[in-house]
Amino acid sequence: MLQCCSMDASIRLPPAPEEVPGSVRDPPLDLAPHKAWRRFVPAWLRAMIWVDSSGSYDAFLSYSWKSDSKLAPAIQSVIQRFLCPWYKLRAKTVFRDLSCLPAGSSLENELFDRLDRSTHLIVLASPAASRSHGMEIEARHWFSRPRDGQILIIVTDGECNTWEGIRELLLPPALRNNLADEALWVPLQNRRDQILENPNSRQTRKELIEDLKQILLRFYPESDWGELRGEESKQRKCALGLLSGVALLFVALALLAVWFEKSAKKQGLIAESRSLAAKAEQTVEQDQPAALDLAIRSWLKAKHPKRDSP
Repeated sequence: MLQCCSMDASIRLPPAPEEVPGSVRDPPLDLAPHKAWRRFVPAWLRAMIWVDSSGSYDAFLSYSWKSDSKLAPAIQSVIQRFLCPWYKLRAKTVFRDLSCLPAGSSLENELFDRLDRSTHLIVLASPAASRSHGMEIEARHWFSRPRDGQILIIVTDGECNTWEGIRELLLPPALRNNLADEALWVPLQNRRDQILENPNSRQTRKELIEDLKQILLRFYPESDWGELRGEESKQRKCALGLLSGVALLFVALALLAVWFEKSAKKQGLIAESRSLAAKAEQTVEQDQPAALDLAIRSWLKAKHPKRDSP
């Protein structure tokens, strides 16, 4: 098994862009745009719906918005939903991007805060990632202090299939310069088109789980893959059983509602029949033909409602 490199405070960082002689301005951050309207949602509700408002994270997902904006949500979802009980939104919490940026806050400071609250750093490696200024500043901050977690690399694009090629061609400079030892990396290039075509396919997600098993094991360090798959199968059967029970309950409620409707309709016809019979008795002395008509209609209501004439 490939091991992630260890990090300490003596790591030397490459100079920041503003320190490079001749640099004029920083390139675009290549980060997901935040949605300003979400800041008006109550904090407790934001924490339930959007991951960026959580108190801590199992991992920080660093990726190029230009290259992997559609792959990143699928990977995040697979990691978060793996071994997730039916009554929870997610089993693990993976920060992907700032859905809501608090008013007056700094984007970089908010990202750094999320990095400091994350255990692991997941990097989506690609040719675009090597040029991403947003991923570069995230990596710089990650290496700026000792971390207990690991750097986990998922290769999403490019022709590289060796660690040397991945480090030199698919990672931003801060990662390239500070990862002296080979990090844990998983090739996912062959799955790229499949994910882009149908990211919510059950088959695609099933195959992604197998592809990412070495990544997932880092979130469950005391278990082996067989145990995790067995637990996932157990939870899936439990969820299917629950859904089947709920479906049967709805069917039973629907049948009961139909029965009540028919019973109410029948009682209404009986009441109407009795009303017509009472009118017939009242008019029999004044208008015998009308009374007879009312009596016939009363009988039809009680015995043959479908044959009732207007």
